[in-house]
Amino acid sequence: MITGIHHISMKCGTEEAYERARAFSCFIGVFKPDKRIYLDALNKCGISAEETIFIDDAVRNLDGAAALGITPILIAANPIADVETEYTKIRDLRELIR
Repeated sequence: MITGIHHISMKCGTEEAYERARAFSCFIGVFKPDKRIYLDALNKCGISAEETIFIDDAVRNLDGAAALGITPILIAANPIADVETEYTKIRDLRELIR
């Protein structure tokens, strides 16, 4: 179980700051797992990869985040995403809260 998670909106301070930190592939010109999509979000929020988690249902996208030092978490909320992986696996976001 992961504790002490800093949600981007908490780290940035407000819901409005969270909205500014979102990274859109249509504006950046690349898609996950290209490292530029993750770097864009990190830069917008001003946080390091080491203090960030990335939750996705595709292992290849998690691989891209992990390559930058972001903690990857597989969400296996549906059977297609429930695959074997070295990453922490959850089925519901509530599993991250202690």
